[in-house]
Amino acid sequence: MKLYRFHHHHHIKNLFHSDFWLLELSVWLFTFARSMIGIFIPILLLQIGYSVGEVILFYFLYNLIDTPLNFFADWCVRRIGAKHAMIFATSMQIAFFLILYQLVPGNWHMLILLAITAALYDVFYWLAHLYLFIETHHKNQSANKDTSILYRIKKFASLLAPALGAVLLIFGGQKALIIVAIAIFALSLVPLAYLRHVHNTPTRKTPVSPKEFFQNPQERKNFLSLFLFGVHSETESTLWPIFIFLTIGTIESVAAVPIIVSLSAILFLSFLGRTKNKDREKLIIIGSGLVASIWIIRLLVPSVPLFYMSIFFVGLFELLISMPLESSLVERAKVVDSLAITTYRNTAFMLVHVFLYGALLVLVNVFHISFVLAIMSLLTLLMINYIFMRYKKIAI
Repeated sequence: MKLYRFHHHHHIKNLFHSDFWLLELSVWLFTFARSMIGIFIPILLLQIGYSVGEVILFYFLYNLIDTPLNFFADWCVRRIGAKHAMIFATSMQIAFFLILYQLVPGNWHMLILLAITAALYDVFYWLAHLYLFIETHHKNQSANKDTSILYRIKKFASLLAPALGAVLLIFGGQKALIIVAIAIFALSLVPLAYLRHVHNTPTRKTPVSPKEFFQNPQERKNFLSLFLFGVHSETESTLWPIFIFLTIGTIESVAAVPIIVSLSAILFLSFLGRTKNKDREKLIIIGSGLVASIWIIRLLVPSVPLFYMSIFFVGLFELLISMPLESSLVERAKVVDSLAITTYRNTAFMLVHVFLYGALLVLVNVFHISFVLAIMSLLTLLMINYIFMRYKKIAI
């Protein structure tokens, strides 16, 4: 019994001191802080005094700056290491909220600076933390399983945080919410100091060229799929909460959105972690069709109870798209340069946001147009993966 207890204690100690779990603890804290306030950012801008059009312009500028910065961040990570890049990204996230803390209506210099710090946070954090996740991923384990773990950790943080954010915003105001978020962001840096055995700096010092990277048809399909999925993802995560807020008019109505999404996702992630690689295109096809159907129902039946019911099912069904895509990227990283995978992933995601917000800037009914664009992108995603699945069967 003593031997068993010693082994059990030693196993748990090693597990929580492993690079994988230290990284995930840091990501959990960061995600908690981000989820606590992230969904409220466009709402805070509206409450400060900016119009919907100006909020759309802010997101256009943020994504426009972000897209080319991915390649600069790739170059930096190869030289300073992913851990230092995550520390820099967290400092930029803290700077973002310090600027937001002092933002006043009509101050375009500060708003542009806000977009720059948001872009710097995004490129450095996402490139670095996804690269480290791939490097700490156990090569002998299923990519589906480890990606499911990463999603569960993030979704669990996203389940609790918005409720706390709403409470702070209602009873303490914007400044209390920002101060608490900054404190948790700073705390997320602590586990990073104990990362010891991960490949912090890629062995390859020169980035992979686009021509070299996209020679493989699988790469082209994956990143075109990410590009198309990015239209729905951004519409659901940013524009839909703004629509809910303007429709209902309360902070609580927005806080409920990520809680419902996270609850449905956590219930479904264990199943997806056990799916087989050969079923990935099939899952994406099913998920794209189901989520597109929900967007159509939202347009045809504008009902508040249905809006919230639809959030649960979108949170469920969009995992049929995102999980296979992310798992495929983790597996491809074993063959291709890991950092290149994360760089092109983030670039594809942010580039489509530039087109989305650029189109919305010149349109009047931004919400309905964005919902239609989400439907069109999902149906295109369905067709591309169906064609690729048929192509693979013919090739075999």
